[in-house]
Amino acid sequence: MAKVGESDPERLAMLLSRLLGQEKEKQRLAQDDFDRMVWDIVHKDETSDTDESAENN
Repeated sequence: MAKVGESDPERLAMLLSRLLGQEKEKQRLAQDDFDRMVWDIVHKDETSDTDESAENN
């Protein structure tokens, strides 16, 4: 990358920008997966609590 930066700084900037964009997208997807997993756990707990309450009545 150092050679690219010396010979063509604009190309290096584009490469770095693309890499950064890809990393941000990976982080966003990972955060979406995590949020979905947490939502599923919370929703499952709420559903089981509702089912137990119905059985007790």
